[in-house]
Amino acid sequence: FMALISGNIDALVYPAPVILKLAKQAGLEKKVKIIGAPLLEVRRAIAVRKGNRKLIETLDASAKSFVASPEYQMVYQKWYGETRQVYWTGSRVAGGACVLLLVTFLLMFFWRYLSIARLNRSLVAAMADRDKAEETIRLSEQKFLKAFQNAPCLMAINSLKDGRFLEVNDIFIKTVGIDREEIIGKTPEELGIVSPEDRDSVVDKLKSFGHLKDYELELIRADGMRRRCFYSALPFAVGGSRQLLSVASDTTDWERMELAFLESERKWRNILVNTPQIGVSLDPESRVVFVNNHFLRLTGWKEEEVIGRDWFDLFIPEEVRESVRDVLRDVIAKSRGLGYNSYENEIMTRDGELKNIAWSNVITRWPDGSVADITCLGVDLTERHHAEIKLRDRERKYRLLFEESNDGIFLYIVDGTVVEVNSRVAEILGYR
Repeated sequence: FMALISGNIDALVYPAPVILKLAKQAGLEKKVKIIGAPLLEVRRAIAVRKGNRKLIETLDASAKSFVASPEYQMVYQKWYGETRQVYWTGSRVAGGACVLLLVTFLLMFFWRYLSIARLNRSLVAAMADRDKAEETIRLSEQKFLKAFQNAPCLMAINSLKDGRFLEVNDIFIKTVGIDREEIIGKTPEELGIVSPEDRDSVVDKLKSFGHLKDYELELIRADGMRRRCFYSALPFAVGGSRQLLSVASDTTDWERMELAFLESERKWRNILVNTPQIGVSLDPESRVVFVNNHFLRLTGWKEEEVIGRDWFDLFIPEEVRESVRDVLRDVIAKSRGLGYNSYENEIMTRDGELKNIAWSNVITRWPDGSVADITCLGVDLTERHHAEIKLRDRERKYRLLFEESNDGIFLYIVDGTVVEVNSRVAEILGYR
């Protein structure tokens, strides 16, 4: 100890209570410092036979009482230089417990606050997503309902379970002639709008294929009239309920129009075939698609020999072929809607004979404005032209006789008015 105090050594390993007691007695306790943890802690105990619980409890109580007594404090102060203070007294334990409970409560409160705030944010986001989804669904339902109600074809939704109508659109109501209130909740059989045969056939095809497309059936109106329809059906699910979307196109009026068109076409084709005029139809590429009997008799060709052939190559003389082709192109380019024009040109017969034809051409267009066909009606002017030539020759001959006659010739009308005289009259009367 004295070597440590005098500085001859830097450190000393020794029981701390003894060293501290000596330093205190010498008044040097401030110059001695304990460094690090004790290398060895010596504990003392009293051995008790195993199982003697009562004795252990008595000894523990006596030891605790002794440690808390003044005598122990005196002994402790004598050897350690200070009174050993018991830190964890009852009040401190109670206070520490209160502080621990308060800190625990605050931590729990803060954690609960964070959890509630996080949950609230999640709920707000979920509600926003739900509102957005509901708005999207609402808009989608509005679009579907608007499209459903304003569709130009018959539409209906039925329950797959019993076939009862859940919804129908306005065209459906108008076509069958039954009010909506009478339709909803009833089956097609109860309303009598389809025959049992059509109903059974539709059910069988749905069971076999799962859907139906363009099935032809008859829809029976409330007044008994029957309407021809092309019917399509597709099953779908809504909220666990299996339903059937039905779409039908009423073809009755179209079929009537088609029959009327076919009848009209048959009538006009019959007229064109048997008319004593020339009848020819060309496609937009100037290929022959129709010729009538009068044309075939005039030209000496057979129908199968000219159908599909180029009109200009087969019938127009080579020297005027391109000019006539240009005329037709110009007419097509300038005409609007149902174009019409007239033109006169020569055509060749099978034997190479030329026929002079006066044409009336009608250009038919599709709705988009493109040319559908060119129908040409012609009159053979060949004989008339020959007669005109003969008439002109005859007139020229008689004119020559009139002018060269040695007799004076007068031409006058019934009232005596002279309309023409020959040169001999002028000589006789002295006007030359």
